[in-house]
Amino acid sequence: MNVKAIYRGFVIVLLIIMVGPSFYHEVVTAGTEKEPRVKLNKPITEIEKELRVELNKIDPLPGATVVGTSDRHKSNHALVQNRYNSTLTMTQIYQYYNDQFVKNGWQFYKEKSVSVWGKDYGDREFIYKKGDYVAVLDYTAPNPDPYQTFVVSTSWGLHSD
Repeated sequence: MNVKAIYRGFVIVLLIIMVGPSFYHEVVTAGTEKEPRVKLNKPITEIEKELRVELNKIDPLPGATVVGTSDRHKSNHALVQNRYNSTLTMTQIYQYYNDQFVKNGWQFYKEKSVSVWGKDYGDREFIYKKGDYVAVLDYTAPNPDPYQTFVVSTSWGLHSD
């Protein structure tokens, strides 16, 4: 083999690696993006802002420490969340937030066990609905630390059930 043939082969492989994923996304998957489960009747950024307003109506658990917040969206969904730590039990956290959600017009939908890599460690989701929006109290199973982590979120377009 000569050096030119090796170089030409290297350039072709490099082009495939660099251009391939973009080509695949633009040509092969064109038009296959998931449509929102509910039709948009306003800009997604406005929905994201409304979700933050709804979440801010839910008073944080007294004594809980805010660990972080997040607001994000894509064209077919939006998610706004607050992450907390607390020394209270799952039952105490659930009872407090259930009262908060009901007080703010949310309807309890269901409780769901969440497995991690197929194993149930005790994580739970308590799911509420209000119109096209979904709120979730996501409780992470107890750990050896003296506090428990939980997330309170509102979303649009993420939950199919």
